[in-house]
Amino acid sequence: MTVPPTSDQAGSAEAPGSRPPTHGLIGPFTGRHLVILVATVAGVTALILVLFQPVGHPGRGSELPAPGASFFLLGEEGTGLAVGQRPPELVK
Repeated sequence: MTVPPTSDQAGSAEAPGSRPPTHGLIGPFTGRHLVILVATVAGVTALILVLFQPVGHPGRGSELPAPGASFFLLGEEGTGLAVGQRPPELVK
């Protein structure tokens, strides 16, 4: 009984037109893959930094509110409802 040779034993028994396997910079990843990864991470980081910047900038005429303060004036402060008290009916 004869065992067919494996690709290691057969030498250069590759199919015509096939390319030998190439190794990248880090495992199977080529330099192009790594550049795309770095560019994507940098782009997402820049987008996050832009989206989460405060709206007002001190020194440009607008002041940021004090910690705990509201950006919007909602009306005068009230005492609210006591325990067990029902809210007033809404008027349309």
